[in-house]
Amino acid sequence: MTKDGSSGFAVTRDKELISVFSKPGAGLGFEAVQKAIEIGAAKLDCYDGKLPKFYSRSGFKEYNRLPWADQYTPKGWKFDEFGKPDVVFMKLGKE
Repeated sequence: MTKDGSSGFAVTRDKELISVFSKPGAGLGFEAVQKAIEIGAAKLDCYDGKLPKFYSRSGFKEYNRLPWADQYTPKGWKFDEFGKPDVVFMKLGKE
């Protein structure tokens, strides 16, 4: 996490990038992903929409996806705003 708490991420022991965030206006999301890659991040999953394109800028490629499953709906999910996107699995390198 940045010292001011405006962005951050975590990388699991099995090299999965999780919990990437950047507060609105901070503009540090791309830099957070780059730093995560530097320390070993090699795969991730995200909801379809803007995120796969965002992560592809850092070299992540889609290798699988699963359709939305209502039983795994995150608490507070706003269907009218976010719909029911696929879960996209991505990894660094070739497809």
